[in-house]
Amino acid sequence: MTHATEAPGEGLALPELRLKPREGRRLSAGHLWVFSNEVDTERTPLTAFAPGALCRVVDDRDHFLGYAYVNPHALICARILGRDARCPPGKPLLVHRLQVALALRERLYARPFYRLVHGESDGLPGLVLDRYGDVVVGQVGTVGMEAMRAAIVAAVEQVIAPRASARLRGPTRSSGSGRLLHAADGATPSRIRGCAAPPCRSGCAAATSAWRVRPACWPGSARPAP
Repeated sequence: MTHATEAPGEGLALPELRLKPREGRRLSAGHLWVFSNEVDTERTPLTAFAPGALCRVVDDRDHFLGYAYVNPHALICARILGRDARCPPGKPLLVHRLQVALALRERLYARPFYRLVHGESDGLPGLVLDRYGDVVVGQVGTVGMEAMRAAIVAAVEQVIAPRASARLRGPTRSSGSGRLLHAADGATPSRIRGCAAPPCRSGCAAATSAWRVRPACWPGSARPAP
């Protein structure tokens, strides 16, 4: 077990989210969620955190349990991003997570068409990234990942270097669907320049410049945006 004071300076600068006695056992066993009724709100009130704020989760004995982001308005009030006190959340951690995810997919798939990141399974709760060759489609599902959007885009561009990559969009209110990591080269946020459209289930490639992905329909979920 790591003591909270073993974190580096930038990690120590993050506020603490302290758990009640014996409430750290699930996290110590590998779970990634903190529920609001497990938090010692007398010492670390959830109302002190802005939605998406980063924190250090510690137990009642001051043992470091992980770095997390916080949503004070949700039952799952914090989601663990990392357990190594030496590696606080930021672009370097995101790059590492993406490199691990990419290495796994490259062992499993002969061609670069796959779900690159699938939330907690890849240590990035609230983030889904789908890869269609040199196009990466992303969706954020939590306020914590939304707060890290710029770092996510920068990490994707470093690790994957997709031809279409500039912005990550969250779900829309009307459809809940995500949008592309959008093109550079002066393209508008809703268009892709110089990139083949993602293939449909039948293997064809439609000549469209903007795509949405509905993860619930995966695979074959890509369809033109209206």
